[in-house]
Amino acid sequence: GGGAANSIPDSVKAVLKPLGKADTKPFLNFVKNYHEKINPDHKINISLSNNEIIIEAFGKAAHSSTPQYGLDAISVMAAYLNLASSLLADEGAKNLAAFIAQIFPYNDFYGKNLGLFEKNQKVNGNFVGNTISSPTIISTEKGVVKVNINLRTSFNLLFDENGSRKNLKGSTV
Repeated sequence: GGGAANSIPDSVKAVLKPLGKADTKPFLNFVKNYHEKINPDHKINISLSNNEIIIEAFGKAAHSSTPQYGLDAISVMAAYLNLASSLLADEGAKNLAAFIAQIFPYNDFYGKNLGLFEKNQKVNGNFVGNTISSPTIISTEKGVVKVNINLRTSFNLLFDENGSRKNLKGSTV
Protein backbone atom coordinates (compact mmCIF):
# COMPACT_ATOMS: atom_id res chain seq x y z
CA GLY A 1 0.00 0.00 0.00
CA GLY A 2 0.94 3.58 -0.55
CA GLY A 3 2.11 5.03 -3.82
CA ALA A 4 4.55 7.81 -2.92
CA ALA A 5 7.22 8.26 -0.27
CA ASN A 6 5.97 11.74 0.59
CA SER A 7 2.27 11.05 1.08
CA ILE A 8 0.06 9.32 3.60
CA PRO A 9 -1.67 6.44 1.78
CA ASP A 10 -5.45 6.39 1.57
CA SER A 11 -5.65 2.62 1.09
CA VAL A 12 -3.65 -0.52 1.72
CA LYS A 13 -4.33 -4.17 0.99
CA ALA A 14 -3.17 -7.36 2.72
CA VAL A 15 -3.53 -10.82 1.17
CA LEU A 16 -3.57 -13.60 3.74
CA LYS A 17 -3.09 -17.25 2.89
CA PRO A 18 -4.74 -19.42 5.56
CA LEU A 19 -3.41 -22.84 6.53
CA GLY A 20 -6.77 -24.49 5.79
CA LYS A 21 -9.90 -23.37 4.01
CA ALA A 22 -10.24 -19.59 4.00
CA ASP A 23 -13.06 -18.23 6.14
CA THR A 24 -13.77 -14.51 6.41
CA LYS A 25 -16.17 -14.75 9.37
CA PRO A 26 -13.52 -14.61 12.14
CA PHE A 27 -11.87 -11.64 10.42
CA LEU A 28 -15.21 -9.87 10.12
CA ASN A 29 -15.76 -10.37 13.86
CA PHE A 30 -12.46 -8.57 14.51
CA VAL A 31 -13.63 -5.60 12.45
CA LYS A 32 -16.32 -5.07 15.10
CA ASN A 33 -13.64 -5.45 17.80
CA TYR A 34 -11.45 -2.90 15.98
CA HIS A 35 -14.31 -0.42 15.69
CA GLU A 36 -15.02 -0.73 19.43
CA LYS A 37 -11.37 -0.42 20.53
CA ILE A 38 -9.75 1.88 17.95
CA ASN A 39 -12.21 3.93 15.89
CA PRO A 40 -15.76 3.18 14.71
CA ASP A 41 -15.40 5.38 11.62
CA HIS A 42 -12.49 3.59 9.96
CA LYS A 43 -13.36 1.57 6.88
CA ILE A 44 -12.07 -2.00 6.61
CA ASN A 45 -13.25 -4.39 3.89
CA ILE A 46 -12.75 -8.14 3.98
CA SER A 47 -13.32 -10.45 1.02
CA LEU A 48 -12.40 -13.90 -0.24
CA SER A 49 -10.63 -14.69 -3.52
CA ASN A 50 -8.98 -17.97 -4.61
CA ASN A 51 -8.89 -19.27 -1.01
CA GLU A 52 -7.10 -16.09 0.11
CA ILE A 53 -8.46 -13.51 2.50
CA ILE A 54 -8.20 -9.97 1.16
CA ILE A 55 -8.22 -7.21 3.77
CA GLU A 56 -8.37 -3.58 2.67
CA ALA A 57 -8.02 -0.65 5.04
CA PHE A 58 -8.91 2.86 3.98
CA GLY A 59 -7.74 6.23 5.22
CA LYS A 60 -7.40 9.73 3.86
CA ALA A 61 -4.41 10.84 1.80
CA ALA A 62 -2.32 13.77 2.99
CA HIS A 63 1.16 15.14 2.41
CA SER A 64 3.61 13.44 4.76
CA SER A 65 4.69 16.80 6.21
CA THR A 66 1.13 17.19 7.56
CA PRO A 67 -0.08 13.66 8.38
CA GLN A 68 -2.52 15.04 10.96
CA TYR A 69 -4.72 16.16 8.03
CA GLY A 70 -5.04 12.60 6.75
CA LEU A 71 -5.53 9.09 8.04
CA ASP A 72 -2.68 6.66 7.38
CA ALA A 73 -4.20 3.45 5.98
CA ILE A 74 -1.01 1.56 6.93
CA SER A 75 -1.53 2.40 10.62
CA VAL A 76 -5.22 1.44 10.34
CA MET A 77 -4.27 -1.92 8.79
CA ALA A 78 -1.53 -2.58 11.34
CA ALA A 79 -3.83 -1.79 14.27
CA TYR A 80 -6.50 -4.10 12.83
CA LEU A 81 -4.10 -6.99 12.11
CA ASN A 82 -2.51 -6.57 15.53
CA LEU A 83 -5.93 -7.00 17.17
CA ALA A 84 -6.68 -9.97 14.88
CA SER A 85 -3.21 -11.51 15.24
CA SER A 86 -4.57 -14.71 16.77
CA LEU A 87 -6.10 -15.44 13.34
CA LEU A 88 -2.84 -14.98 11.44
CA ALA A 89 -1.03 -18.19 10.55
CA ASP A 90 2.21 -16.48 9.54
CA GLU A 91 4.48 -15.42 12.42
CA GLY A 92 6.14 -12.83 10.20
CA ALA A 93 2.78 -11.16 9.52
CA LYS A 94 2.01 -11.14 13.26
CA ASN A 95 5.38 -9.58 14.06
CA LEU A 96 5.11 -6.98 11.30
CA ALA A 97 1.61 -5.90 12.39
CA ALA A 98 2.72 -5.68 16.03
CA PHE A 99 5.85 -3.71 15.09
CA ILE A 100 4.02 -1.12 12.98
CA ALA A 101 1.16 -0.82 15.48
CA GLN A 102 3.69 -0.22 18.27
CA ILE A 103 6.07 2.13 16.45
CA PHE A 104 3.39 4.04 14.50
CA PRO A 105 0.26 3.83 16.63
CA TYR A 106 -2.92 5.32 15.27
CA ASN A 107 -2.79 9.13 15.47
CA ASP A 108 0.85 9.46 16.60
CA PHE A 109 2.63 11.64 14.06
CA TYR A 110 5.44 12.92 16.27
CA GLY A 111 7.54 9.81 16.79
CA LYS A 112 6.77 9.34 20.49
CA ASN A 113 7.40 5.59 20.34
CA LEU A 114 10.58 6.17 18.36
CA GLY A 115 11.87 8.49 21.11
CA LEU A 116 11.74 11.53 18.81
CA PHE A 117 9.04 13.61 20.45
CA GLU A 118 10.09 16.76 22.26
CA LYS A 119 7.51 19.03 23.80
CA ASN A 120 9.22 22.37 23.16
CA GLN A 121 10.79 22.43 19.72
CA LYS A 122 12.39 25.86 19.98
CA VAL A 123 15.61 27.43 18.79
CA ASN A 124 16.50 30.86 20.18
CA GLY A 125 12.97 31.06 21.60
CA ASN A 126 11.28 30.43 18.24
CA PHE A 127 9.09 27.40 17.54
CA VAL A 128 10.73 25.41 14.72
CA GLY A 129 8.18 22.63 14.26
CA ASN A 130 7.85 19.09 15.48
CA THR A 131 9.58 16.03 14.16
CA ILE A 132 7.06 14.18 11.98
CA SER A 133 7.21 10.44 11.23
CA SER A 134 4.88 8.17 9.31
CA PRO A 135 4.94 4.97 7.28
CA THR A 136 4.13 5.86 3.67
CA ILE A 137 4.71 2.70 1.60
CA ILE A 138 4.62 -0.96 2.53
CA SER A 139 5.30 -3.73 0.04
CA THR A 140 6.52 -7.29 -0.25
CA GLU A 141 8.86 -8.69 -2.84
CA LYS A 142 10.09 -12.29 -2.87
CA GLY A 143 9.07 -12.73 0.77
CA VAL A 144 10.80 -9.55 1.96
CA VAL A 145 8.70 -6.77 3.49
CA LYS A 146 9.75 -3.21 2.81
CA VAL A 147 8.40 -0.29 4.83
CA ASN A 148 9.18 3.26 3.77
CA ILE A 149 9.17 5.66 6.69
CA ASN A 150 9.00 9.38 6.01
CA LEU A 151 10.87 11.15 8.79
CA ARG A 152 10.94 14.93 8.86
CA THR A 153 13.14 16.12 11.68
CA SER A 154 12.80 19.42 13.44
CA PHE A 155 15.67 21.87 13.27
CA ASN A 156 17.21 20.82 16.56
CA LEU A 157 17.17 17.04 16.11
CA LEU A 158 20.37 15.26 15.13
CA PHE A 159 21.47 11.62 15.01
CA ASP A 160 25.03 10.44 15.50
CA GLU A 161 26.62 7.47 13.71
CA ASN A 162 25.27 5.12 16.41
CA GLY A 163 21.70 6.28 15.87
CA SER A 164 21.61 8.19 19.15
CA ARG A 165 19.55 11.35 19.29
CA LYS A 166 21.40 14.57 20.17
CA ASN A 167 20.42 18.22 20.31
CA LEU A 168 22.43 20.74 18.34
CA LYS A 169 24.70 23.01 20.36
CA GLY A 170 23.04 26.24 21.34
CA SER A 171 19.48 25.04 20.97
CA THR A 172 17.04 25.95 23.71
CA VAL A 173 14.82 22.96 24.28
